[in-house]
Amino acid sequence: MNFFILFESIVLIQILLISLYDLKTGKIKNSFLLFLLITQIIYGYLIGYEANWETMYGILAIVLISFFFWFVDLIPSGDSKFLVVSSIHLFFLNNYNEVTTVWIFLLATFVPFSISYLFLGILRAIKRNREIIKEAFLQSFNFYNVFMLAIVFIGITGFATDFLSYFIVLQKLGVLSWIIIILLMLFFSETLMKISPINLEYIYVLLAGIRILLLKDIIFSLEFLIDMTFLVFSYIFFRFFVLKISYELETVEIPIEKLKPGMRLAEVIIKEGKTYKKVRSERYSLSDYLKGKFLKAIHSTSEEGLSKYEVRKLKKLKKENKLTFETIRVYKVIPFGIFIFIGNLLVLLFIFSGFKIY
Repeated sequence: MNFFILFESIVLIQILLISLYDLKTGKIKNSFLLFLLITQIIYGYLIGYEANWETMYGILAIVLISFFFWFVDLIPSGDSKFLVVSSIHLFFLNNYNEVTTVWIFLLATFVPFSISYLFLGILRAIKRNREIIKEAFLQSFNFYNVFMLAIVFIGITGFATDFLSYFIVLQKLGVLSWIIIILLMLFFSETLMKISPINLEYIYVLLAGIRILLLKDIIFSLEFLIDMTFLVFSYIFFRFFVLKISYELETVEIPIEKLKPGMRLAEVIIKEGKTYKKVRSERYSLSDYLKGKFLKAIHSTSEEGLSKYEVRKLKKLKKENKLTFETIRVYKVIPFGIFIFIGNLLVLLFIFSGFKIY
């Protein structure tokens, strides 16, 4: 046990140092991640760890999830790679199976992040304007959102879940497969909503109706209704309410003249005819992310931020009075690395304290 504690301490110190560097600079160097990876490979070799299919499923799960979070701009690319690399040593402890380890690690990482993010967002919203919370609640929990989400989950997502559940790889992922399927289907649904020439609401209602007829005994059961209610309201809470609140936390309004390379705009600038206008874009909103892509913004919408050329271009447009607005919102850097360290620390505390999940 002392050997495990020694190496886990070394790995944890490395993760902490990378997190602190991210906290200070807002960046994570690939060289740091490579050194952390090499340390864990040596660690695994010395303890004689033998990788198996369960290990591959666990790594596949964390890679897919971190890639998805990066793709929708939930976390930067550096943090996405950090999330994957920092989790490898947890598989060596053999306290849980690999997929359960991934599941616990993600919960231990994102729950503290979500709670602190929500708390700070609400605190700042109250300080600025209490009406922001009321407005966010009314806009989020309206009848249309609740009804359409229930229809989507029962219909297209339900059919897709039934279909994908036949794949052995997803069966091996256990509870995690359900989350992956939901994320993939939400991505698929919101993508279609942005690019489809027809109104998909009618298709959603039709598919939900068919599935209700086929599985009416299950769908109208008390257990299913409770699960569906929890799923719908949880999704609305995080997808709409938290996003609207967090927008106040992580953005700041600055004059166009003060834009700098690397800054990421929280409002997408588009050109309509001969005029330019700005459209609010929430970085954690998949539909807004896609909207920024399909609206053909005149600047980069990636997490890398504005280039030097784009900054000069926007300032030139402002100087020529082609941009009629004086200010624009930009995202503040919110380091995620420290929460990856917290997630690792919590998992190790669970394991060394003998905490079990059955």
